[in-house]
Order: sequence, then C-alpha cells, then structure tokens
Amino acid sequence: ALAHVLPGPGKWQFAKSDRDLKFMETLGITPYGSLGYGVAWASSRDSNRLQNPGSWSKFPPDDLALWAEYVTRTVSRYRERVRCWSPWNEPDSFGFFIPLQGAGGERNPANVTARRASYLELQKATYRAAKAADPNVTVLSGGFAMGGDYDRGFLPWLITNGLMDYCDVLEIHTYW
Repeated sequence: ALAHVLPGPGKWQFAKSDRDLKFMETLGITPYGSLGYGVAWASSRDSNRLQNPGSWSKFPPDDLALWAEYVTRTVSRYRERVRCWSPWNEPDSFGFFIPLQGAGGERNPANVTARRASYLELQKATYRAAKAADPNVTVLSGGFAMGGDYDRGFLPWLITNGLMDYCDVLEIHTYW
C-alpha cells in the first residue's frame, strides 16, 4: 500500500516491502503485487488526514501523478521479481474505495457514477505507469468483490467506459 512506502510527502521507504518479498521468495512463493490502498495525508477526503496522516486510506490520492510515481517506483524496483500487479482490493465494494454513505442503503446515483469514474482514472494511471516501468508486466484490474455491500453496476460501467484498454486481466474474487 502507498501508506507503507510513502508515509509522508517525499519519504519513500521500501524496507518493509523488501523484507516481505524476500521472505516470500525464501518460501518459494511467486507473489503478485497489490498496490492499493492510498495514504491519508494525500487525500483531502480522508478524515485521518490530520489525525493519522501516515495511515492507509480508502481514498486515492487527490493528485494521481503521486499515484503514478508510486506505481513507477514500485514496479521498477521489483521488476524482475514481481510480474503481476493489481491496483486496488475490491474497488467495487462500498467499503474499500471511496466509501459512500447512504441513508437506509440509498446512495446518490451521481456520487456512485463519480466513484466509478474515479476508479477508472486510477486504473488508467496504474496501467500507464506500470507498462512504462516494465512493458512486460501483467496489470490486473482491481480485484472485484462482486458480493456483500458492493456496487452491482461497477464492473459493467467500467467495461462500457474502457476498462479493458487498461488491464491485461480481470481480477474477480469469488465468494460463492
């Protein structure tokens, strides 16, 4: 997660990620990389921005150039060791990507559409940065939950609006 490698502006640190990857490799595990989530200090929408700025965030950074730099640095650093990356865990879940509150379960359709569009922009930034860092890397979509409290129109909307041009593989979590 961005919070692990950039707990504050300009404070890039990969020691924990390096240790975790080395440990997995000693066990013979071939990992895939999960890039999400964001970091609180980088999102004006995150209520932890001032209280706990280095904590992970369910909101992407306000400036996607920061996200793209994170993807570029991370994919470049692990280029020969991690061949597959996912930008976010379960972005279709209302709990994992830009949470939307709704009275009685109702959510404003304009906010739902804006949330979908925000994710698509994050996916595009991820794909472009990852492929620039390593043209041979496999870029997954976010791992879609497709269960629980999730946006049933999320994936169809993304596909209609160009998702497949910005991922090599659809990642779908099945809980049946």
